[in-house]
Amino acid sequence: KRLVTELPERSAVAEGYRTVRTNLIFSENDEGKGVFVVTSANPAEGKSVTVANLAVTMAQAGLRVLLIDCDMRRPTLHEIFGLKNDVGLTTLLGVKLERLHYQEGKIPRVFQKCAQSTPIERLTVMTSGQIPHNPTELLGSTALRAWMDIFRKSSDFDVVLMDTPPGLAVPDSAVLAASTKADVIMVVDCGHTRHGAAQKATQQMSDLGIKIRGVVVNRTNLREESYSYSYSYRNNHYYKLEPNGTKSLREKISGDQE
Repeated sequence: KRLVTELPERSAVAEGYRTVRTNLIFSENDEGKGVFVVTSANPAEGKSVTVANLAVTMAQAGLRVLLIDCDMRRPTLHEIFGLKNDVGLTTLLGVKLERLHYQEGKIPRVFQKCAQSTPIERLTVMTSGQIPHNPTELLGSTALRAWMDIFRKSSDFDVVLMDTPPGLAVPDSAVLAASTKADVIMVVDCGHTRHGAAQKATQQMSDLGIKIRGVVVNRTNLREESYSYSYSYRNNHYYKLEPNGTKSLREKISGDQE
């Protein structure tokens, strides 16, 4: 019930998630495959619901999305999508890649045993799996970096989204972003996130050389935002697509929208 698939197509919430999707895909210097870590400063600020719905709206736009629950402390994505969590990311990281025989650009078959399909076409979810005793070490491991390299080179996915624990609570999100060289999307709650906490969380990322792609402002007052929302919705902008050898995310979604 927390997914936009349960809402009217033109509801303000559904449009809000599509706006986030568009801003992310059409942002500058976005070429090739997008890999993003989604986090927040503190718990209960809506990051898991945000990344779940961002994944859904991207899949609805024609992108092939891999959504991974990298919150190995309080995983949520399996509950949001109604999936089992007996196997998942921790299972995958326990597989020794050197023992697998696979072709470059192809994802090993063992991945299929750890990931799950969803009713949303083109959306694959990998839940956290069994909660380990060393989540930070796993997120910074060579095994995770190796799998992320496989996902980047594979033609099976256009976007990889990773849900992570709050940045001020534990270092997991920063470790994962630095390890995988992923951009970070920070979720802030208008009625909950303190200004200093948001600043501290983003500064921690910046100090490690991690790029903050943008901030999602969650639970805004729709009445206060109604004028600016309707104005921006009626005054759409055209975006210049820079040519390159492979289709970028913006080219893929533009082609579908045409």
